[in-house]
Amino acid sequence: MHYYDINYKKLEVMRKEAEDCEKRGDTENASALRNQIVDIHLPLVEEEIKESPELIPLLHLQAMEGGIEGACAQLLIDRLANKGIT
Repeated sequence: MHYYDINYKKLEVMRKEAEDCEKRGDTENASALRNQIVDIHLPLVEEEIKESPELIPLLHLQAMEGGIEGACAQLLIDRLANKGIT
């Protein structure tokens, strides 16, 4: 998978909707959207981390930022850890 294979407009819409869900208190749909975003990014991030392990601390920094981006970064870290990559 390559960056150009990802529909970033779709991901941006999903991110905004996840934020809106959180603002409304709809945590179930916000969580589902975050998981979908991570599912799309995981293969690409996995390849990048294998090629450049020095990116792992950057992912951890992003996870500490909070918000949807931070939550997605933490989900990526967790899934990569389950695969034994981080």
